[in-house]
Formats: sequence, C-alpha cells, structure tokens
Amino acid sequence: MQNSCRQGESDLAFTIETNEHSFLGQQVPIGQVTNELQALFAGDEKDQDSGITRASLINLAIYQEGPESLEVAAETVAEIVQEAACRSILIGADTKGETGAKAWVQAHCQILGRDYRKTVCTEQLAFQLTGATPGLARNTVFAHLDSDLPLVFWWRGEFSEAFSDRLFTRIDRLVFDSCSWSDPRSQFLRLRQASAEAKASFIPHDLSFTRLNPIRSSIARCFDDPLPRKEASRISSVEIRHGSNFRMPALYLAAWLATRLKCDLLANESDTQSFRFRRRSSGEISGLTVNLKAVDEGCEAICSVDMKSNNAHFSLNRKDNNRFWELTSKIGDCPANVELLPMPDRSDAVLVTEILMRGGRNHVLCDALKVVREMLVV
Repeated sequence: MQNSCRQGESDLAFTIETNEHSFLGQQVPIGQVTNELQALFAGDEKDQDSGITRASLINLAIYQEGPESLEVAAETVAEIVQEAACRSILIGADTKGETGAKAWVQAHCQILGRDYRKTVCTEQLAFQLTGATPGLARNTVFAHLDSDLPLVFWWRGEFSEAFSDRLFTRIDRLVFDSCSWSDPRSQFLRLRQASAEAKASFIPHDLSFTRLNPIRSSIARCFDDPLPRKEASRISSVEIRHGSNFRMPALYLAAWLATRLKCDLLANESDTQSFRFRRRSSGEISGLTVNLKAVDEGCEAICSVDMKSNNAHFSLNRKDNNRFWELTSKIGDCPANVELLPMPDRSDAVLVTEILMRGGRNHVLCDALKVVREMLVV
C-alpha cells in the first residue's frame, strides 16, 4: 500500500492508495468491507503512537447511475475531506448487465506533529453495483453509515426509481444539481412530492443555486449605501444574460431577485423568456419585469445582469477574461461608481464543502425554489 502526499497550507495531507492513479483505494470482498476498514485504522500494537485516529462528523453519500467511473467522485471527495471530516460512501449503480458488486476502502489522512507519525483520517467506502435495483443501492448506503451521524446525500444526475420514500425519509440534507437535468420541471415536481411526504424533512441544496453565491453577494453590494438602497424598491426591469446551457442558474437568480424585492409572479402575463411580477407593497401590475437572454459568447452560467429604475442603472459584467465582475452603479446625475470584484473559480468540491460547513435551514434557496417552480410551468 503506497502513500500519495500533498502539501497543504498548515499541515501535510496524504491518501492511502493501492496504486498511483487510483482514488478508490484497496479493493476488498463485498462482505469484508467493515473488517478491512477497521484494519486501516489498526495501529501497531507495539507502538500506540504509530496508529491513525478516525475523525467523522457526518455521513456523505454520493450516488450516481450509469457506467461512469467512480474515480471522478473519489477525486472530489479527496478535496472535500481536506476541510470536512466525514465518512464518505460512493455508490455507482448500473442497472445493465449481470448482478454484481465491487467494493473499495480508503483513508484520507492529515498528518499531525513534526514527527509525521500520528494521523487523523476520514473513511471512504466505494461500491460499483451492476444489475442494481433501487433497493440494493439504498441498502448498500444504509448498511455502511456511521451510526447516529447526519446523512448528506449528494445525488448526481436525474432522480430515478431509486429516489424513493425509503431513501429520502432518511436523508438530512439532499444535494443535487438542476443544471444537469434535461427536464427540470418534472424533476422539481418529483422533488416537491418527496418533500411533501409526512416523514421527509431533508433540507435541499441545489448546486446551481450555490454557484450563484458570489453573484448574489455582488448584487447585494450595489445597495450597501442609503441612496442606492432607496432605488432598490423602484427597480422595474432586469435583464439576465446567461450561457445557452445555463438556464437554471438564470431562473434561480431571477427568483432570488423577486423574493428580495418582495414580488409575486404574474404567470398569466409571463412567458418562458420574460417574467412579470407584482410588488406586494404597492400592488402595481407592472412592478417588475425580468428578461432572460441566452447568449453564446463562450461565457458559462451568468454573463451579465442589468437592473434599471427610472433614475438608476445597476450592472454586473464579466471582465478581464472572466477573472473579475465589473459592478457599475449610476444614479441620476451622479458620477458612475465602478468596482472590480473577484470572480472565484469554485469547483463542485468547494461548493459541497461550503454546504457541509455552513449547515442551516437554507431558507434563501427554499424561498427562491418556490418561485422557480412557478416559473417553470409558465
């Protein structure tokens, strides 16, 4: 068994692997997973300081269907566990082929002390299931949970028959990515039905929304000062330009703006590209119009945001080869205020780590999700 080392900011991290290129770890018989995992954490009986200490605050299950390799998911986990201590359970389910299962065990470790002898490690279990049934995948996860710890379930891809009440009623947090769905409307309907179940209390986390956090923070920055804050309630039109394959982030951003401006959707006066909202405070029919424009300019997700009132114009645009956001605020005859804000490149691993570290009830997403569901049926 070889050790692959990576130098971190404050300490040295390494991953126990069976070969140079595998992030899955050591392949073991399916019935010996628990024993082999315990063996990874059994130190030398003659030297108690040479052992490794298990650390886990949460269960993280990553589930994907199809013939795709688990290696990508395992690489993502290797990045996540550098910040979040969790038992990770990777499930690859392929309904085709003969029924079978393969299993791997792995430990991701942080070295403690100057002598590099004492380590704190997190566990990784990986399973490749072929000819898999929904029950087999579900039972594989539940049979290997670290008991009494919360379960964060990252569902990669579209919901299938495996997403049943016997599964989602046991989940504490459900992570998914609506940007990868071919039919978001039906998928959100399935999600709504699941959340309506009497025993289902999972907290949803959509990566399509989480990716918007820097953009939402930049937009909120427009209204830090009292003068632009007064203009926020007077904004009457918004244009969101987005990449052709990133309609879901644009819908989320429009929904978030509507909830922040206390607006309700007028479905009968909206279409798939232009949404009209009524302000709750004034009851004006023409309170807010949000236009979505798909563009093919090489930009991903959100390309720009323009917000206008009768007396002000606020805009957010990508600059310097997508390294910065240019935030421009122009109110009346006052000179325009221009700021450059960093545009962080955040991987899925960073997004999920952020979810694991923050926790909370995720009320902002839940509020926006209600509006998104209404927008999808226009």
